[in-house]
Amino acid sequence: MGYKNSIVYTINGLLIALSWFIVRILGVVYMFFVAYNTYWNDLWSLPLPLSLYICFGYGVAGFLNVLWFSKIMKGVMKVLSKQKPIEKKD
Repeated sequence: MGYKNSIVYTINGLLIALSWFIVRILGVVYMFFVAYNTYWNDLWSLPLPLSLYICFGYGVAGFLNVLWFSKIMKGVMKVLSKQKPIEKKD
């Protein structure tokens, strides 16, 4: 369709990266600390396998969010560092 080099496409990608950072990185870190401060002692009153499963789940989800965000940022850097060729007028 030819939209890949448009400014709207670039701005859309930057906004997706920014929203991913705010919601998936900052939001999840905030929610983890809220859950930690609220439920940490209650978590260990559950059966041990369930407690470990919950901790492991938070860890895996956090790792995947950071991994995907690093891939998004590589794409952002690639787009922003791409130099547009200067067309010569004859």
